[in-house]
Amino acid sequence: MTDPNMVPPERPTEVHHTTVNVAPEKSGGGGGAALIIGALFVIALIIAAVLFLNNAPSQEAGDTNLDVNIDVPTPSVPELPDAPRLPELPSPAPAQ
Repeated sequence: MTDPNMVPPERPTEVHHTTVNVAPEKSGGGGGAALIIGALFVIALIIAAVLFLNNAPSQEAGDTNLDVNIDVPTPSVPELPDAPRLPELPSPAPAQ
């Protein structure tokens, strides 16, 4: 313990503080996904433009009334031979 009758030591008049600034970590977890989604959106727009805005002249179909007669012979199935007879299995011997 310290003596209560003693004069306390003088405190220093200059006080030094150190401040450390730490930059937060960058996640960077959205740039790649946004790029992929944007690319898919552009591709969908291109496909829609090709399908809906295609003004190429269409060729008119000629006469589509066709009379086709196809004769197919009836297939003949060969007869199968008789299956062989199964051999007789021996019966178990009676218990003695």
